[in-house]
Amino acid sequence: MLFDPTVTLGNLLAALALLVSLCTTVFAWFASRRSNVEARFERVDERFKEGSDRMDRQEGRIARVEQSVQSLPSKDDLHQIELTLANVAGTMQRMEAVMEGNQKIMSRLETVVTRHEDHLLNK
Repeated sequence: MLFDPTVTLGNLLAALALLVSLCTTVFAWFASRRSNVEARFERVDERFKEGSDRMDRQEGRIARVEQSVQSLPSKDDLHQIELTLANVAGTMQRMEAVMEGNQKIMSRLETVVTRHEDHLLNK
Protein backbone atom coordinates (compact mmCIF):
# COMPACT_ATOMS: atom_id res chain seq x y z
CA MET A 1 0.00 0.00 0.00
CA LEU A 2 1.41 3.31 -1.05
CA PHE A 3 0.81 6.62 0.56
CA ASP A 4 -0.77 9.09 -1.84
CA PRO A 5 -0.03 12.65 -0.70
CA THR A 6 -2.56 14.21 -3.03
CA VAL A 7 -5.59 15.80 -1.47
CA THR A 8 -8.69 14.22 -2.80
CA LEU A 9 -12.25 14.12 -1.66
CA GLY A 10 -11.80 10.53 -0.47
CA ASN A 11 -8.74 11.41 1.56
CA LEU A 12 -10.53 14.40 3.08
CA LEU A 13 -13.54 12.27 4.00
CA ALA A 14 -11.27 9.59 5.51
CA ALA A 15 -9.39 12.24 7.53
CA LEU A 16 -12.68 13.78 8.61
CA ALA A 17 -14.01 10.38 9.68
CA LEU A 18 -10.80 9.72 11.61
CA LEU A 19 -11.03 13.15 13.26
CA VAL A 20 -14.72 12.64 14.20
CA SER A 21 -13.88 9.21 15.58
CA LEU A 22 -11.03 10.58 17.69
CA CYS A 23 -13.16 13.50 18.93
CA THR A 24 -15.99 11.14 19.83
CA THR A 25 -13.58 8.90 21.74
CA VAL A 26 -12.05 11.82 23.64
CA PHE A 27 -15.49 13.27 24.40
CA ALA A 28 -16.77 9.90 25.60
CA TRP A 29 -13.71 9.46 27.81
CA PHE A 30 -14.11 12.92 29.40
CA ALA A 31 -17.88 12.53 29.79
CA SER A 32 -17.64 9.14 31.44
CA ARG A 33 -14.78 10.29 33.61
CA ARG A 34 -16.70 13.38 34.69
CA SER A 35 -19.84 11.40 35.57
CA ASN A 36 -17.75 8.89 37.48
CA VAL A 37 -16.09 11.70 39.43
CA GLU A 38 -19.48 13.27 40.17
CA ALA A 39 -20.78 9.93 41.43
CA ARG A 40 -17.70 9.52 43.62
CA PHE A 41 -18.10 13.04 44.98
CA GLU A 42 -21.73 12.30 45.77
CA ARG A 43 -20.69 9.18 47.70
CA VAL A 44 -18.02 11.16 49.53
CA ASP A 45 -20.57 13.87 50.35
CA GLU A 46 -22.94 11.21 51.70
CA ARG A 47 -20.18 9.75 53.85
CA PHE A 48 -19.28 13.22 55.16
CA LYS A 49 -22.95 13.83 55.97
CA GLU A 50 -23.20 10.51 57.82
CA GLY A 51 -19.97 11.28 59.70
CA SER A 52 -21.22 14.75 60.59
CA ASP A 53 -24.52 13.35 61.87
CA ARG A 54 -22.64 10.75 63.89
CA MET A 55 -20.38 13.40 65.41
CA ASP A 56 -23.44 15.50 66.31
CA ARG A 57 -25.00 12.52 68.10
CA GLN A 58 -21.69 11.83 69.84
CA GLU A 59 -21.42 15.45 70.93
CA GLY A 60 -24.92 15.28 72.43
CA ARG A 61 -24.07 12.11 74.31
CA ILE A 62 -20.84 13.62 75.63
CA ALA A 63 -22.71 16.74 76.80
CA ARG A 64 -25.22 14.55 78.70
CA VAL A 65 -22.40 12.58 80.34
CA GLU A 66 -20.60 15.78 81.32
CA GLN A 67 -23.77 17.12 82.89
CA SER A 68 -24.28 13.86 84.81
CA VAL A 69 -20.69 13.88 86.03
CA GLN A 70 -20.96 17.51 87.16
CA SER A 71 -24.00 16.67 89.27
CA LEU A 72 -22.17 13.82 91.06
CA PRO A 73 -20.73 14.59 94.51
CA SER A 74 -17.04 15.47 94.59
CA LYS A 75 -14.41 13.89 96.82
CA ASP A 76 -14.76 16.82 99.20
CA ASP A 77 -18.51 16.23 99.42
CA LEU A 78 -17.97 12.54 100.16
CA HIS A 79 -15.35 13.40 102.79
CA GLN A 80 -17.81 15.80 104.43
CA ILE A 81 -20.45 13.05 104.48
CA GLU A 82 -17.92 10.66 106.02
CA LEU A 83 -17.08 13.18 108.75
CA THR A 84 -20.76 13.80 109.43
CA LEU A 85 -21.42 10.07 109.74
CA ALA A 86 -18.51 9.72 112.17
CA ASN A 87 -20.00 12.58 114.21
CA VAL A 88 -23.43 10.89 114.17
CA ALA A 89 -21.83 7.60 115.28
CA GLY A 90 -20.15 9.40 118.21
CA THR A 91 -23.43 11.04 119.17
CA MET A 92 -25.22 7.70 119.03
CA GLN A 93 -22.61 6.16 121.34
CA ARG A 94 -23.09 8.98 123.83
CA MET A 95 -26.87 8.50 123.65
CA GLU A 96 -26.40 4.77 124.22
CA ALA A 97 -24.30 5.49 127.32
CA VAL A 98 -26.92 7.94 128.64
CA MET A 99 -29.73 5.46 127.98
CA GLU A 100 -27.78 2.73 129.76
CA GLY A 101 -27.27 5.05 132.75
CA ASN A 102 -30.97 5.92 132.77
CA GLN A 103 -31.78 2.20 132.68
CA LYS A 104 -29.64 1.60 135.78
CA ILE A 105 -31.21 4.57 137.55
CA MET A 106 -34.70 3.27 136.70
CA SER A 107 -33.90 -0.21 138.02
CA ARG A 108 -32.62 1.29 141.31
CA LEU A 109 -35.69 3.51 141.49
CA GLU A 110 -37.95 0.48 140.96
CA THR A 111 -36.15 -1.27 143.79
CA VAL A 112 -36.66 1.72 146.09
CA VAL A 113 -40.34 2.04 145.11
CA THR A 114 -40.86 -1.69 145.68
CA ARG A 115 -39.33 -1.39 149.18
CA HIS A 116 -41.56 1.58 149.98
CA GLU A 117 -44.62 -0.35 148.83
CA ASP A 118 -43.63 -3.34 150.92
CA HIS A 119 -43.00 -1.13 153.94
CA LEU A 120 -46.31 0.67 153.56
CA LEU A 121 -48.28 -2.52 152.93
CA ASN A 122 -46.69 -4.48 155.76
CA LYS A 123 -46.78 -1.77 158.39
